[in-house]
Amino acid sequence: MTVSQMMFIHAPAGLIALLSGIGALTVAKGSANHRLLGKAFAVSMFVMCVSAVYIAYLNTSLDSLFVGLITFYLVATAWGAVTQKKSGINALDYAALLYAVLVGVSALFMELQKTDPEAPSLYGVVIISILVVIGDVRMIIRGGLFGVQRLARHLWRMCFGLFFAVISFAFQVQEKFPVISQELALLIPGLIVLVTMFYWLFRVLYRKNAKAT
Repeated sequence: MTVSQMMFIHAPAGLIALLSGIGALTVAKGSANHRLLGKAFAVSMFVMCVSAVYIAYLNTSLDSLFVGLITFYLVATAWGAVTQKKSGINALDYAALLYAVLVGVSALFMELQKTDPEAPSLYGVVIISILVVIGDVRMIIRGGLFGVQRLARHLWRMCFGLFFAVISFAFQVQEKFPVISQELALLIPGLIVLVTMFYWLFRVLYRKNAKAT
């Protein structure tokens, strides 16, 4: 498939991901609407990430390729955190860890081999890969996810997936409407997602501490 053909898949998936992701952040957590919107977000994000990686490969756009790869991982592990019925560690957890390591190492290697100083940096992907690998190793050492840990893992990884989707959409809008400053187009939407994420993380962790006292 060509880039233009793939965009007929990528663009609708991205729009659904944005709308369902924003909706999932605003409705009551654990409600039927939240579960429905969460499923729509996860599925559309998977489609968007796969198509984005393919488009980036055709365009030899390394930054988009690695962002697509790490976003796929974030959404997949966030989804697994709340859908895995049995506690403990399984083969998928080890596969996810290996995947994150490979993405991070590959991104670092490509960044160090970069010859064009104007090319977008891959260090952001490297840093996120390090963070998620540390989280996965800690989870494996503990023997799985328990209680609020499961909700926190689901929340922050889904929100970072939404963050990348929002930034990607805002960047495309800014390119089509250059009268909008890049800082305004990228910083404000991304900041809103991150602030909302920290709000819900506080709610989740505060509830745990409140019950413990």
